[in-house]
Formats: sequence, C-alpha cells, structure tokens
Amino acid sequence: MMPRYQCHKQVWALEIRYINRETPGKVRLTFIDKDYEPLTFDESDPLFARYNPIQRDFYVVYDDGYASISPRDAFLAGYTRLT
Repeated sequence: MMPRYQCHKQVWALEIRYINRETPGKVRLTFIDKDYEPLTFDESDPLFARYNPIQRDFYVVYDDGYASISPRDAFLAGYTRLT
C-alpha cells in the first residue's frame, strides 16, 4: 500500500455555479460567489485535460499560480473555508 499524506496547504477557490459550452471551443465558468466575474477558457486548456467539471465543483488556484478543477466531494473533504 502507498504512503498516505494529509493536506496542509492553503489555496484560493471558487465554487462553480454554471458551465457554459455554447461558444465553440470555449468553456465559461460562472461562480456561486457573485463578487467574481465568470472566466472563459479554451476547451483545449490543460485545466480540462484530466477532468470535465460539473456544477458545484471548485476552480482552484495554488500559491504557484497552478490552476485546476477539483471535484466537489474531494475538495470539501480536504479543505475548510477560511474567514
């Protein structure tokens, strides 16, 4: 069995409200938090290479600027929102 690790890093994250793929070649993410504007990406962006996001997943940005999509259950199991 592989070694286990516990997450202890802080990230920035926004919960996804809606995913719009109506524009060919583009993916637009709208967030639950209305203080943040939607973000539009090319469909070929590496952000979507490993996982196809669904509503309520999280758009995550790490300290080094790396961005990813995290499935909701996995994200909430590993992170607690800071105030």
